[in-house]
Amino acid sequence: MAPSNLLLFLLLVTASPLITGQPFDYPTANFSTPWTNNNSLEHSVTYSDGSVVRAIVLRSPKTLYGPSFAAGFFCPTAPCDTGTFIFAVFIVYTNSGGRITLPNNGLPQVVWSANRFHPVKENATLELSGDGNLILRDADGSLVWSSRTAGRTIAGMAITELGNLVLYDQRNATVWQSFDHPTDAMVPGQLTANTSATNWTQNQLYMTVVSNGWYAYVESTPPQPYFSQLVDKNKTGNHSTQVTFTNGSLSIFVESTPPNPDSGITLPAAKSAQYMRFESDGHLMLYEWSDTEAKWTVVSDVINIFPDSYNCAFPTFCGEYGVCTGGQCSCPFQNNSVSSYFKLIDGWKPNAGCDPLIPISCQEMQHHELLTLTDVSYFV
Repeated sequence: MAPSNLLLFLLLVTASPLITGQPFDYPTANFSTPWTNNNSLEHSVTYSDGSVVRAIVLRSPKTLYGPSFAAGFFCPTAPCDTGTFIFAVFIVYTNSGGRITLPNNGLPQVVWSANRFHPVKENATLELSGDGNLILRDADGSLVWSSRTAGRTIAGMAITELGNLVLYDQRNATVWQSFDHPTDAMVPGQLTANTSATNWTQNQLYMTVVSNGWYAYVESTPPQPYFSQLVDKNKTGNHSTQVTFTNGSLSIFVESTPPNPDSGITLPAAKSAQYMRFESDGHLMLYEWSDTEAKWTVVSDVINIFPDSYNCAFPTFCGEYGVCTGGQCSCPFQNNSVSSYFKLIDGWKPNAGCDPLIPISCQEMQHHELLTLTDVSYFV
């Protein structure tokens, strides 16, 4: 079945981007000189794992402290001055004064990013320009990303309580929002419809919604589905099939509208902030902040397909050339042969995949042969 396209968009809420935040947070930003990616930004924090956040806008929770949505520069690992920063929306832990805290264990969680395939260096700039464009430039002034809203009337930028980064006009109406440009994560309030082919992880896996349900695919020719959540009914009329992530459920709507889904997956009710990430191995994990442990924990493996086989049911769990058996990863080998053809990339992390001992090349065909692997199924 050829997948149709996928689009993520915002579930409209009554709160406007300009709603007044708590006294010590800073949820909105107006036209200004460029924000420069260095320690001159007031809200800069280095974490124990070497990651760095430099928040430009931040909205504190209603409780005044706890997990908060922020947007700004983020570096996932040290050293952070060599071109590893992205412009992102992330979840951080804050105190009642709106300060980012817990640098030892409350590690930031990225839920959206603009330039993850083109990181920028120290002293890169972000600017909300006079012509209505939000522009990210590297330290050398080269253009890396923009909101493509030039010519629109933009009054400012805001981060909402749902983690949606918004550009709004003089009438407080949304002109651009990050929810329309998803990456590999979802937060409660995002909806999925069957109108674009969004690749959440930009690798060989993607999720899409079609008229009869929701699928996860391995991108190949033809695409190979490895998960489906179907609705046992025929779709009529013009109502779009939608998937929504709300507190306690991931629900599919074919003919009905909220709050009456046609199918869905029950999720643990939120005790704190939650977000969902489509992992590179094909898992869809639900994370929640634990106040008792002061860290993010997995509370649901949302599409745990075959519990008995667990990881082996996911197409890329063992990486390239890896073979999954009983939840364990190994490299391909031929029975009754003493020859080795592959080696683990990392012996301490077997799921990192395997490398061929002789690089595969059309110029080295005499050194290659096809291995017969018995009792093995495959996705691509």
